[in-house]
Amino acid sequence: MWGCFFVKICPERILAIAKNEVHKKILFIICLGQAGGEKNKGDYNLRIKSTLQKLMAAKTIVFCDFDGTITTVDTFGDALAKFSPELSAQILPKLYNREMTLREGVRAILESIPSDQFPAFVDEVNDKEIRPGFSEFLQFLGDRQVPCVVISGGLVAMVERVLERKGVNGQPLRHGVESVAAMNIDTLDEYLTIISPFEGGTEMVEKVQVMGKYEYDKAIAIGDSLTDINMALKADLVFARRHLQEYLDQEGKNYIPWETFDDIRHYLENSDFFA
Repeated sequence: MWGCFFVKICPERILAIAKNEVHKKILFIICLGQAGGEKNKGDYNLRIKSTLQKLMAAKTIVFCDFDGTITTVDTFGDALAKFSPELSAQILPKLYNREMTLREGVRAILESIPSDQFPAFVDEVNDKEIRPGFSEFLQFLGDRQVPCVVISGGLVAMVERVLERKGVNGQPLRHGVESVAAMNIDTLDEYLTIISPFEGGTEMVEKVQVMGKYEYDKAIAIGDSLTDINMALKADLVFARRHLQEYLDQEGKNYIPWETFDDIRHYLENSDFFA
């Protein structure tokens, strides 16, 4: 009750408490606006609209890859090789050498796998380690009200499975992540069918298309491999490891090398990028 009264008379104050519960707070404000009565309703609703726009337009946002970035190994690529070894042996080298598009190669391999193997495919992430410092990094971003969007060229089910794990604060890691964008799978037919709302260009998950769904002043990209190239090229600041470093060298794009999320956090703590 006190919260309702406080926000109703001063909707701008919601910015001070939103943090990682942005969507819940937006719904809260909208409900209050609808129940705001007739007195000064025009001015109140304008303030509500202004507050919502500020919430939706982050000053800085982080776009983070999953496989080989949040996890220490390429969980999706390893699962493809295990469940479709012959096709993977033919196609994966062509993908890494950029001789075949991700859209062509990933679809060919994934849709060759029988649907009844999908649960076991997703289970491949169960014993995969999370890269050190990720939980602390999410807390660091949350303290600064910087959203973290996970964009994966793999599967939503695998990403969500890993993010169910508890962080250093005892809460699921998913609580510190704004949203997850990746491929879904239909298992109704004999073989897996990809459902990818962000399919486009040469990619099954066109990461720049996901980036375009958000409003922000500056973007940070974190990645490690082929699926992260275009995302990195569009970002203002890039943290790259492994193959992504080689690709960005070819493209002439600057980046910061990293190995753990502690490296990224320490760099940002000592820079003025959030200023």
